[in-house]
Amino acid sequence: MQIDLHFHSNFSDGIYPPRELIKKAQANGAQLLALTDHDNIGGLEEAKTASAELGISFVNGVEISVTWGSKVIHVVGLNFDMNYQPLIKLIDEIRSVRLKRLALMSEKLEHIGINGLYEGALALASHPDTVGRRHMAEYLVNEGIVSSIQQAFNKYLGEGKKGFVKTEWGSLPEVVRLIVEAGGIAVLAHPLRYNLTLSKIRQFLDEFVLYGGQGIEVGCSSHDYNEIMTASLLAEQYNLFASSGSDFHGHEYDQRKIGVTPDLPTECRPIWTTFKNFN
Repeated sequence: MQIDLHFHSNFSDGIYPPRELIKKAQANGAQLLALTDHDNIGGLEEAKTASAELGISFVNGVEISVTWGSKVIHVVGLNFDMNYQPLIKLIDEIRSVRLKRLALMSEKLEHIGINGLYEGALALASHPDTVGRRHMAEYLVNEGIVSSIQQAFNKYLGEGKKGFVKTEWGSLPEVVRLIVEAGGIAVLAHPLRYNLTLSKIRQFLDEFVLYGGQGIEVGCSSHDYNEIMTASLLAEQYNLFASSGSDFHGHEYDQRKIGVTPDLPTECRPIWTTFKNFN
């Protein structure tokens, strides 16, 4: 069974529109999907409609940025009610923070002679609300300032680089609480991708579970075998449901396939067993 509960469209930092993503996932044999754009739910209706037309099960999803200590952690919300306004308001507020950060990044890079970055990125985005660092990177490539998207992040846009701006995102207690209040499940995304020690990950999970978090990504395409087994052990120790996601974006350097995720270890409790419309 192919299940992908974490991927991105052009409503955040992905390449493809939601409908095209669903078609690609169907071609790869996907049976259950969740679009999880960064701090944006604008693509969900299109993805849901396309899934219904193609006979694929679909649940609402979003990937929300959270500040925890000095780290940015991503929490995926799954199967929530899109009509629950407190959650929608929070997502809108965090997206606004994201847009303000991009403007500040553009200002920083103006000081070293890179002009028009924010305006250039806006022109490349499908909608002003969807602009992100990916579009900035595309602009830098188009202007000949860098030779690739990856180089743009490595030199200018990544953490600690010349244009990077540290930002305060959502708070963990509020993000998890509102996902749960909206009838959804909060999931820690790609747990081994934050450069945290195992003890720090456990510290995070102590808080995450306390606030109502119920899931962790185990079948994650960006994890190797040992990381999948480590995430599986954490799921068991913290009594968390295990989720699967490709984290597909569609970039030229992205080797992952939408709708294709690693199998969960047998001891895991699959998160989709909680989805009433799927079981």
